Amino acid sequence: MDEMLEKIDALRRRTGASYREAKEALDVCGGDVVAALIELEETRVSRRDAIARGLARGLRQLARLINKGNQSKVVISKNGEVLMEIPVTLCVAGSVMSPWLCALSSLAIMAGSLTVDVSAPKTAEEAAFPGGTGG
Repeated sequence: MDEMLEKIDALRRRTGASYREAKEALDVCGGDVVAALIELEETRVSRRDAIARGLARGLRQLARLINKGNQSKVVISKNGEVLMEIPVTLCVAGSVMSPWLCALSSLAIMAGSLTVDVSAPKTAEEAAFPGGTGG
């Protein structure tokens, strides 16, 4: 038992692994410390790569969402006359950073009998079939 604990401690010192990770690596490698070191290194690299891929995928999705929000507009009008067009992204950011200003704006819109519409960019299908798909 003392020998196994020494091996686990050696793995933890060299890799920063937890007791569980070190013991599992030793079990997989039949108690061979060098093989367990290699196993831990490969496992950590693959975890790091998976995290990096997930982060990159999340950032791409966020960029697409921001781009679509910049193309979509909140249109404030009165009696058919457009008073203001604001990108949806700006509205969302303003609502998060300054909720009191959002509430105040909502009150002003209601008090002024203004109309608020959201216009989104047309998708490729909507552009190809402006009257609908006929379905």
